[in-house]
Amino acid sequence: MYMNDIDFMKIDTESPLHRVAIPLYYADSVNHCPSCGHSHWHIGRSSAECAICHDAIPLAQSRYFATPILN
Repeated sequence: MYMNDIDFMKIDTESPLHRVAIPLYYADSVNHCPSCGHSHWHIGRSSAECAICHDAIPLAQSRYFATPILN
C-alpha cells in the first residue's frame, strides 16, 4: 500500500523510524528498480512495472481525478 503526501504527513508519531520511503517513477530521470536494480520499465497510466522482476511502483506525475457519474 502506498501513501500519498497528505497521508504521509498525518503520521501520529514524531519518530523518523516510523516513516516509510516510497519509491516513485520519474519520467525525466533514470529509474532503477528497488527490487532488482534494473532500469527497464513498462509504463502504464498510473504505475510503472519492472520488465525483469515485475515489481510495480507509482508514477510521480500521475493524478487521480474522480469521474462524475452522469445519469
